[in-house]
Amino acid sequence: MRETKYWTWHMAAGVLILVLLGLHMLIMHLGGITNLFSPNAGEAVSRENSLYRDSLVFFTVTYILLLGIALYHGLYGLRNILFELTIK
Repeated sequence: MRETKYWTWHMAAGVLILVLLGLHMLIMHLGGITNLFSPNAGEAVSRENSLYRDSLVFFTVTYILLLGIALYHGLYGLRNILFELTIK
């Protein structure tokens, strides 16, 4: 039962990584097209846009969440790989 709970968290973490990375790609790399969080609409990677995004708590929280979720997902996956490769 405990392994099922961890596996479910592992799958949920994968979905959250997709959502958070998709949001990151949309804002950071397509910001010139979408103009999301870009007061300077011409260029997504301009200094003004970067400083504006850095001042928002939303980005700090989402990056910390992305880091924690990705670490859990990666380390749990590594644990499963190591347990499958070793002799019981």
